[in-house]
Amino acid sequence: MPADEQIHLLGHDWGSTSMWDVVAAETWDPRLEGRLASYASASGPSLDHLGSMSDTWRGKLRMLPQTVHSWYVWLFLVPWVPEQMWSRHQWLVRRAARPEALAGLVATFVSRAKPCGEAACRDAP
Repeated sequence: MPADEQIHLLGHDWGSTSMWDVVAAETWDPRLEGRLASYASASGPSLDHLGSMSDTWRGKLRMLPQTVHSWYVWLFLVPWVPEQMWSRHQWLVRRAARPEALAGLVATFVSRAKPCGEAACRDAP
């Protein structure tokens, strides 16, 4: 990519969480200065934000339902489980990654997206 072009980042889940670091790095890394045109995060909060929420018991209680829904994250932290799942279920990943499946996923995401001016976006935790 030419050095003078800007990029638009879109991250989902863990990719979204890791991209928040790239967005933050734009403020101090000269290689990224002025390169990010926009960033859209889908289902992936900033780890700094999660850390600040978990400083209080109220914040921990607010995060509890999402922690339960994210059970699979803990599963993937168990040694050798991700490798076993990948080796036994590659066909499922390849099926989900077909262009027509991805196009449908993107279309669904875009159709449900709300502009940040709406109350649902402003009032998000």
